[in-house]
Amino acid sequence: MKLTQPLPTKLVRLTLTAALVLSQPLSMVSCHADEASADPKPVVRDVQLKADGLLQMKIVDGQGVAQANQPVQVRFADKTVAKAVTDESGDVRFRGLRPGLHVVAAPHGAAAFRFWNEEQAPPSALKNPAIVSDSEVVRGQMGGAGLGTLLGVGLGIAGIVLAIDAKDTADDANARAASLQSQVDAIASP
Repeated sequence: MKLTQPLPTKLVRLTLTAALVLSQPLSMVSCHADEASADPKPVVRDVQLKADGLLQMKIVDGQGVAQANQPVQVRFADKTVAKAVTDESGDVRFRGLRPGLHVVAAPHGAAAFRFWNEEQAPPSALKNPAIVSDSEVVRGQMGGAGLGTLLGVGLGIAGIVLAIDAKDTADDANARAASLQSQVDAIASP
């Protein structure tokens, strides 16, 4: 006669199985949800302006190829303070810029810079910064699997676990019924 597991043991087994199956995908989702909800801090790079507030920089694509004829603008306090277009070698020049925190934007990329005068710039300041402006840049999250995929896989695995448990329960019930039937037959036969 096969002994059946008490109900609390089955619930514990189901709970532990579901927790193990779903813990990794849900932790990935919660990690990315936290990152998405928090305001990401942009990386600000120091840049040394040349004499007369001259900024020389390059606009390139994701492979480092210079981007010609690209409109570029410099913003300070949400106002455009300078505009220019890259030359055939991807270079762009702005004159008359002042120190402070600026955003330089190209059609498919932007960067935050802290401009410094030549005399005050820290030694690590860039002299000729570059921006990657590429419409083909793809930023992935969660290894290409979205929330729907992760939940679908989790629910599918949970369904399999429940089906296996239901079969075990049915097998236990059939074994118990067979045992009871044999006991009844033993009592009924003289």
